[in-house]
Amino acid sequence: MARLVYHEGEREAHRRFGVEDEAAEISDMVTDRLSLGVRRFIEARSIVFVTTVDGTGRPVTAFKARPDDMPGQPPLIRAADSKRLIMALQPWDDLDVFDNCLQDDVGIGLLFVDFDRRARYRVNGRCRAVDPTAIEAEMAALWPQARALVEVTVDQAYANCPARIVRLIAAD
Repeated sequence: MARLVYHEGEREAHRRFGVEDEAAEISDMVTDRLSLGVRRFIEARSIVFVTTVDGTGRPVTAFKARPDDMPGQPPLIRAADSKRLIMALQPWDDLDVFDNCLQDDVGIGLLFVDFDRRARYRVNGRCRAVDPTAIEAEMAALWPQARALVEVTVDQAYANCPARIVRLIAAD
């Protein structure tokens, strides 16, 4: 059975703009599992762009960030295994985005960018709130101030072309 990578609207756009062959090549790179290297990449990021879908189907986007200058900070997102990511809903997070995850089985998109090495990775899936006692104790203990923990189940995962990733320069 063929794996559905693109929805009908995307396939129509591929036909319209004559990029069906390129889309087919890219679809070969899409997986539903995170390799060990990708999990390490994700856990090392200090920022992630997050989009969820609200109850009306409207997408809501924000970013989640961790200060790099504070030693001992836990990762923003921890890979539980090759199919699941865990993140904490912190008091300072944009509630419009993350409150959607408190519903069951909500669509979510995550974009991880390494601005220094010009690399990016996307994860699309479903999110839901989880009881901290339902996951490993050491993982739940990473985020003692969390309002809730969110589990992301991976449906699609793939690297993106590094073109047009700007290099960030720290201000003095």
